[in-house]
Amino acid sequence: MWIFPALTLQVCIRHLWSIVKNFAPSTHRASSSASIVLTSPQGTFNATLNQVLLDTHDLKFYCWVSLPATLSNPAIWTSVYENVDFHGGDYRTFFTVSFEECQRVCTQDPVCQFFTFVTGNSTTLDIRFKCHLKFSWYVPRPPAIVLKAGVISGFSQKSQLTQHFDTVCRSQLFSNTDFRGSDFLELKAVSPEHCQFLCSVHPQCTYFSFSSNDFRCFLKNNPNNMVARTKSGITSGIPTHLCQIDESWSKLTYKGIDFSGSDISSEVVNCVDDCQEKCTENPNCQFYTYHNGSFFHPDHRQRCSMKRVIIMPSPSQVKKLANVVSGFTLRNCRSAEKSQD
Repeated sequence: MWIFPALTLQVCIRHLWSIVKNFAPSTHRASSSASIVLTSPQGTFNATLNQVLLDTHDLKFYCWVSLPATLSNPAIWTSVYENVDFHGGDYRTFFTVSFEECQRVCTQDPVCQFFTFVTGNSTTLDIRFKCHLKFSWYVPRPPAIVLKAGVISGFSQKSQLTQHFDTVCRSQLFSNTDFRGSDFLELKAVSPEHCQFLCSVHPQCTYFSFSSNDFRCFLKNNPNNMVARTKSGITSGIPTHLCQIDESWSKLTYKGIDFSGSDISSEVVNCVDDCQEKCTENPNCQFYTYHNGSFFHPDHRQRCSMKRVIIMPSPSQVKKLANVVSGFTLRNCRSAEKSQD
């Protein structure tokens, strides 16, 4: 991922002009996907624009782009941005002497995606030298999960979703049990096991509750106590840590469930197994929905809809802020270097 300042964004702006219209004298955000060609000191290459923030107060443009995995020069990941705050996503803070040390800790922490460091020149004395480690989702999550007759959904089988550990996690789910309160995030999940996986990935999740009636996954944060009560249709559990997370939920297919939206392509196939195979073979496909022969709309029968969401490091907000330095984990640089060896 790379953030471009205004002077290098002319190509980006031309492609975005049809997407973001009616600029007002304020910050405007738009989500999109557009192919662009980027020219930089590191070379010229194709990229996909995923998100843009336009700040018309200071005429600066910030674009997040998803770079090709085969990018030969990983130097772009090492850039840091002075007087720029990656706002939100904080899960851990500590004091350290420099932004380099802050970035080093972020790189060594497997869930850290980016950081903001407050320099010693900050006018707020009590937060000088403070490092904020930040999280964004790095696993695919269907944004909408709904009941629908005549469809079957599932996930790509191409890769392991998380870091590998030799020790297998031991976990337990509590049926018809609700862990009350302490909600900090509500997501969609296809099963209690999926919800547990999402809780295990998020650094702030201490336990969770899943509603099977509407596929709502409630991530909760309370390290001090956990209050359980009996409630029909709710399954609750505890995350796993530093062990091999159970990903068996991603190997299953889910009848009568639609992963609505996020389509990147579709084609007609013979059966759901073919749809899963097509998704797995497509490097951009993360999950899919197959419309079988009983689907109500004849034009969509036997159609395989392949889907994708953004999983690159993506700050929820980018703001101007004096005396801070922001940047990204360098794990991607190391991955790129290893792939060239």
